[in-house]
Amino acid sequence: MARYKSELLSAMGSGFEILKAITDAVIERGGTDDDVRRVLKDKHLKNAIAEILVADQKFFTFIVDFDDPKWKEFPFNGNYAGLNVNLKAEHFPVRYSGKAEVTVELVRHDEGYSFEQHFAAIKKENALKIDRAISETFHALFPDERKKGRIVSPCGNKLEIDGNQNLAYVLATHNGVSLYFYWIDLRWHESHQFLVLRSIKPLSA
Repeated sequence: MARYKSELLSAMGSGFEILKAITDAVIERGGTDDDVRRVLKDKHLKNAIAEILVADQKFFTFIVDFDDPKWKEFPFNGNYAGLNVNLKAEHFPVRYSGKAEVTVELVRHDEGYSFEQHFAAIKKENALKIDRAISETFHALFPDERKKGRIVSPCGNKLEIDGNQNLAYVLATHNGVSLYFYWIDLRWHESHQFLVLRSIKPLSA
């Protein structure tokens, strides 16, 4: 069966790639350009697409106390669902000081995504480095978010275990918050949400 060829995909600058991705998905399901054109007239369809597109763009703003002694205590002071015995406080450096207002974003990535790819992406976006204080404060304030899907916070240092390069990170699931490490270049076997720091504003003393 011949593949349907779209008339809509003409040179459109950056919009071309967006339209191509949507149109290709429609065609793969047996649709045509007419199905894509429905967005122009069907208000409910347009709103439904918009809701889907922004569903994973979740921003949260809250206050973090980076000077709280618990971020440097060892053994770790917290009710963790899981804790790897190889991890120490030094593997989770506090990157900021004082109290600050931070804004984070939950970014979803499909299976097959690695820490290496994540760091390359946030470097390109000029995102800031997250730390354990931000991650655990987020999960304490917004516990329902981890119940919607696994959340990874790649906020620790690198450590070598059995000759493999690993990264210390915070993992949050419906079972609770855990401190683990994972191979830097290994791809995840399922989709995850990554907690990304977008801005930080120090508060006056």
